[in-house]
Amino acid sequence: MRTTYCSLVDQYLPKYLEDDVSSVRKEQIKEHLSSCPDCRGDYKRLKFVLSHLSQVEKDEIKAPPDLSVCFCCFCLRLPALLNV
Repeated sequence: MRTTYCSLVDQYLPKYLEDDVSSVRKEQIKEHLSSCPDCRGDYKRLKFVLSHLSQVEKDEIKAPPDLSVCFCCFCLRLPALLNV
């Protein structure tokens, strides 16, 4: 069941995966992920996507610098769009 805190985690998850959050926020998210299966699923999906995006040669594709963050945000909202 999604909570209000899940929305906050959704907002910070892309930056969390890129290790671009404060140590306090990192610990809060880590604790939440350990107790929330929905957010843990989001985390695993985003981690999978980012790991595959990082394997693409940088010379192969010229994309906007914020593409991975935008894509991650889309992936987080995809289950709601599909009514899953």
